[in-house]
Amino acid sequence: MRRVELFFVFLVEYCFIDGLSGLNWKQDDGFNPEEHENYKLLPPKNSCGTNGLGTQTESEKIVGGYETKLGEIPWIVQYGEKPNGTFQLVCGGNLISERYVLTAAHCVNASADPEKFAVRLGEWSNTGDPDSQGDLHAPPVQDIKVAEYITHENYNSTKVATRNDIALIRLETTATLGFFVQPVCLPYGAAMSKDFTNQDALAAGWGSIKGSDGPFPPTLLALKQTVADAEKCREAYAKIDNEVNYNDGKICFGGDEGKNVCFGDSGGPLLWKGSFEPDITVRTYLLGLTSYGPDRYNCALKGFPGVFTRTNFFMKWILDHMRA
Repeated sequence: MRRVELFFVFLVEYCFIDGLSGLNWKQDDGFNPEEHENYKLLPPKNSCGTNGLGTQTESEKIVGGYETKLGEIPWIVQYGEKPNGTFQLVCGGNLISERYVLTAAHCVNASADPEKFAVRLGEWSNTGDPDSQGDLHAPPVQDIKVAEYITHENYNSTKVATRNDIALIRLETTATLGFFVQPVCLPYGAAMSKDFTNQDALAAGWGSIKGSDGPFPPTLLALKQTVADAEKCREAYAKIDNEVNYNDGKICFGGDEGKNVCFGDSGGPLLWKGSFEPDITVRTYLLGLTSYGPDRYNCALKGFPGVFTRTNFFMKWILDHMRA
């Protein structure tokens, strides 16, 4: 049971205190993503954030976390090194279009040689390829080379703070979409201003199920908890450093002991499933990117929510830096 209760987060060197979600957060001056010239580079609203499994996976949830089903989260990707043909997981990421992946800035080294790194799409279990579960049989994973890193120009990581922890990865070739590889929906419309506090959300990854030394699960795990109250999150982290400069670019998740993000899940998703009128279809939206927690050696400490980069706060930045 312990194995599925505590399972994921960020690279050890980036466990620093940062600005958390503001009590009265707002997007930049009412920015409307749909009016941006690059909005057309994102998938149509009717072709993102859905999988072929519907909601049947809910019955599989166990206390704290659960092993996902094959194809349940088709937008999560692995980012890693592939210097000699062997893929080595570094971080998680999220497919937002056929050509772009969104991840945490601390996951990527903009000065690194992209030729040595790749994004793996369609992965579920690291034990073999292709994946199979019951009557479901996935095609081989897609390993696509990195063409370009775009990290936030104001990204900052020191022993005091981690800010603007967001990056785009442009793929060398377009991803082949299908049942096991799909883009997630980015926020638009009402999702830009919605307060998700106390709403159910889902985080996922292949990160450690215990601490900095692992072990690491072979199969994609997920955890369902609620978006944490911003003030409680702020107060928790103030116990560590009461001089932290908080900003609105963060969203907090969970806070129960033994149930949160851990090492190796950086850049992975915080997801919300729902609908916004006039589209009544239930879709999955990317609320955040796994960023950090309170301790560099232990995960899921009681009273400390996991901290994620808030996606809707950075929608203008995302669209500004995409190209055809």
